[in-house]
Amino acid sequence: MRKIASQLSIVVLLFGIFSVSLVRYYDFFKDHYVGVVISSIIIAFVLALISEKGFWRKAALWLIVIAVLLIFFFFILMGVLWNKP
Repeated sequence: MRKIASQLSIVVLLFGIFSVSLVRYYDFFKDHYVGVVISSIIIAFVLALISEKGFWRKAALWLIVIAVLLIFFFFILMGVLWNKP
């Protein structure tokens, strides 16, 4: 399990990030996309931590950091742009 945990972490993370694009087509993702994204990031992080040390673990952890920063800056940017009087 530890050998494929990092690749599984990347797959779970990509599913969570791409679920935002499914908001347009499915009502479930319209209602729950924030929960899906946050839970997928948490699951991906746990899987990355329990995986074997190596390239895939580093790649999974870097992708998680990049995804969290992108989501964080997206909400900051939208808050600044949309809250103008």
